[in-house]
Amino acid sequence: VKLETTLKKMVGLAPDQPEPRYDLGALQAIVGNQTEALQNLKLALDMSARRLAKDAKARDLVDAARTDNRLDRLRTLPEFQKLVPPK
Repeated sequence: VKLETTLKKMVGLAPDQPEPRYDLGALQAIVGNQTEALQNLKLALDMSARRLAKDAKARDLVDAARTDNRLDRLRTLPEFQKLVPPK
């Protein structure tokens, strides 16, 4: 609960950065809150894609999500597969 609260604060402090929202989504996936996890991951991955369009050297969160073990509970969901297609 404390970690989720802290991550939500980080999202509020850096709303234009995808990493805090990605980490919040990953934590929500771990604790089984699939709906919120998918919402936060979608926002984070969209932000990451926009950042990559401007800076090709930026971290690609879609690529990170493909191997992030924290997201394992979401992998079989069609919504997740749309967000994180296989390479």
